[in-house]
Amino acid sequence: MLTLLGVSLVFFLLIEWSSGDFASIRAHELVHDIEPLSDEFLAQYTQLTGFDRPAHERYFSWLMKMMKGDFGFSPGGGREIAPLLFERFSNTFYLGAVAAFFAVPLAWALGVYCALRRGMWVDRAITSVSTMIYCLPEFLSGYAIVTLLAVKFSLFPSLALAPLYAGSLTQLYHIVLPVLTLVLALAAAIVIPVRAVIISVLARPHLEMAHLKGLRTWRILVFHIMPACIGPVINIVVLAIANLLTGVIIVEIVFVYPGVGQLMVDGVQRQDVALVMGCGVVITTCYVSLIVVADVIGIVSNPKLREKVK
Repeated sequence: MLTLLGVSLVFFLLIEWSSGDFASIRAHELVHDIEPLSDEFLAQYTQLTGFDRPAHERYFSWLMKMMKGDFGFSPGGGREIAPLLFERFSNTFYLGAVAAFFAVPLAWALGVYCALRRGMWVDRAITSVSTMIYCLPEFLSGYAIVTLLAVKFSLFPSLALAPLYAGSLTQLYHIVLPVLTLVLALAAAIVIPVRAVIISVLARPHLEMAHLKGLRTWRILVFHIMPACIGPVINIVVLAIANLLTGVIIVEIVFVYPGVGQLMVDGVQRQDVALVMGCGVVITTCYVSLIVVADVIGIVSNPKLREKVK
């Protein structure tokens, strides 16, 4: 709760200290510069939007409403913020879920394979490529993918905007490139930690004994390694997904995907305080929730940590 409060305050102060006057900018947009903006109209609009009140009053007023589930009204967007956030968050969740559906099994398989072949050239190649992709910012890998698959070979659309009422296959086709960008980033963040967990499990004495007794590798993997590492690996996956939230925002901007990240950028450009703060609260809530889930999984899967909690 304190984290959400701090983030909301930081967002408010950053927007408040940014250049420009939201009420004046929006009032000029309403009259479309067809006629001069009168002082009387500007004063009425400023009072209507609440920008005539001091900053601290506006912040605490927004905070009280937000705690009741009311994110307010977006003058820039011309609609209630809560339904707009729900709609955009559904799009972001869909994009992240499709990416995780492909990235997690891929990263798990590569991590296990590297652990079983540790020290070999395949292991070194996969870990090197994963490290390189992990170090690349998402916008750079996204633009590289667009240049290669959309511009050079024209295999997929560069913008993730499916036609209205399009079928599921058409929607999937239009989000191939942002999904591919997220899959690479998420898989690269998971492969090496999973490899390290598997190697640590393989070093346990009973598994070394199983190898010496001639037990088949697949039996050791399925019946001994997987049950022992399922908790730590899930912890790694949840943390990777939480850290990828910032990457999702960047990917949405690169591919003009109608998610929460793109909505936040639109709000910043319009200096829509309530909209930006609503997006920030939603993203921060998701991040904190995933971190809490990862901590709980880590405690449950580790007997030593369970004893400390007790």
